[in-house]
Amino acid sequence: MRRIILSLVVVSGLASPALAEGLESPFEPTGDPIGEIMFATDPGAMAPRYLRALKLQVGDRPTKSQLALALERLSSLPNLSSVDLKQSGSLLTLDLQEHPVSSFLVVPVPFVWMVSANATFKDWHVGDYYVSSRAEFGYMWDCLRVYDPRLAEPSPIPFTNNYVYGLGNAGILLAPDLRLQMNAEGYVSDIQPNGPGASLAGTYAPQAQGTGFSMTLGPELQYDNADDESFPRLGTRIRVGSFFGSPYLGGKNDFAIYRGELERYTPIGPAETIVTGVKAGVGRGDLPWNHKFWAGGIYNLRGYPYQRFMGDQLLVGTLEYRRRLGTNLVPAWMPGLGLTGGTFVDVGRAWESRLGTPFPQDIRAGVGGYLGVSLGAWNVGRLEVSYGTEGPYVGLAAGLPFDW
Repeated sequence: MRRIILSLVVVSGLASPALAEGLESPFEPTGDPIGEIMFATDPGAMAPRYLRALKLQVGDRPTKSQLALALERLSSLPNLSSVDLKQSGSLLTLDLQEHPVSSFLVVPVPFVWMVSANATFKDWHVGDYYVSSRAEFGYMWDCLRVYDPRLAEPSPIPFTNNYVYGLGNAGILLAPDLRLQMNAEGYVSDIQPNGPGASLAGTYAPQAQGTGFSMTLGPELQYDNADDESFPRLGTRIRVGSFFGSPYLGGKNDFAIYRGELERYTPIGPAETIVTGVKAGVGRGDLPWNHKFWAGGIYNLRGYPYQRFMGDQLLVGTLEYRRRLGTNLVPAWMPGLGLTGGTFVDVGRAWESRLGTPFPQDIRAGVGGYLGVSLGAWNVGRLEVSYGTEGPYVGLAAGLPFDW
């Protein structure tokens, strides 16, 4: 057992009968001011995250209601299975039972995603480290709509893309909000024209760039101090990574991908937040089709068809207003049913550095809104209506924008 003396101290839980005995009012202090906290088991890099969730400081004399809120915040952390508290004078001992956040999901979706399966383990306490890993495999049939960047006003040219893919990563927690992981991503694909006249000449042709096996391997840093996983209202999320492909990994091409993502959440009300975000990427070498950047659809540069812009460069900025419209609208029929609404402006695009109009000469913008459905902490999906410089676009998507 190891003691940790902290300047930000805590704790709590009405789970301990000792806290509740003799209290006549939820607003009466429970006893001595907090002076020291001892973890029954040293949580290492997670300790600041647990303390931040409690929001109590040295010298506080917490009331019963404050302790109840503190316990609720701790219990909401997905990697804690139980919280126990023992108090002796000003000393508070916090006993946390941790477990990895795990999930396994098989998703069959007709006409597009034929089948995919993924397994995730997050914040698994092994020795002195918190380890996370994720693996996903699937088969996809996709109807590509390719726009030739060499044309001033391109029309979509249909292709089909049949491929098997695998994604995997493993990482460790370096600090309470900072994670380092190694990513691997592989595809075996077959891209073919879909119908008469469906062809693109030269090196830009998808069937020339995408057919066969390709794989990338590389490190990624993730920083995430958002206050809630399913509906963040406050905090910052950053991802920066580099990914490399080579014949030594079994593919045909030498290439490198560098990408980054920033999201900032600023609360403006009890159920409202402003989201600002930037996504950027640069590719070097001969990028296979499945590793290119794209913009358009329902995830970035909304207001344009899916994959409207593709290339080896990407820059997209977003400003969004988001609001919870309700979290338990029909408790008798469907407990936990909620709605979320949002409006947004997206600016930017993806482009080929050696083909077509260079950025930012053809910068694009889109505006729109969406209505999302949730069940408890699960954001099921949303309906999005948006408008860009080429007309309106309507789409359905899983989750909320900026799914982490």
